[in-house]
Amino acid sequence: HHVVYLFPYCGKPWLTQKWTRRILDKAYGDDVRGLCGNDDVGQMSAWYVLSAIGLHPVAPGSGVWILTTPLFGRFAMPNAAGGTISVAARDASDPGNVYIRSAMLNGKPLNRAWVTTRELNAPSGCRLEYELGPGPNLSLFTEPPPR
Repeated sequence: HHVVYLFPYCGKPWLTQKWTRRILDKAYGDDVRGLCGNDDVGQMSAWYVLSAIGLHPVAPGSGVWILTTPLFGRFAMPNAAGGTISVAARDASDPGNVYIRSAMLNGKPLNRAWVTTRELNAPSGCRLEYELGPGPNLSLFTEPPPR
C-alpha cells in the first residue's frame, strides 16, 4: 500500500494523487467485498482512512507524512498537543477533481507534498487547504521529501 506514496520521492507527486484516488474508488466498497484482501489487523482500513483524509506515513516513525488529495471537502481531528488538524479541500465534491492544484499550510503557500509530525502536532494546530482540479499542477510540490 505504501508504494503509491513513493512518487513524491521521484519528483512526480501528482501520480500519488491519481493512484490513491483510483485505489480508494476501485479497491474499496461498502459491501461484503469492501476490502481488496485481508485487513491484517486493520492495516487496510487504516490505509483507507489516512488516504481519505489525504495523509500517509510512508515509513511510520520517520516524522514525514506524504500528502494526497482528500476525499472530503472538510475534515478535522484533534492532534497530540491539544490543537486541531484541519483539512479543507475546495471542489472536493466533484469526483473528477483528483489533483491538488494549489496548497497552503497554516495560511502560507506549500510547495512540498509532505508535512512533518511536528507540523501536524503543533499546539496551535495545523491547517491544510487545497484547491482541487481535474488535471495535475506539474509545477506544484517541487521540494522532495527528506530521505
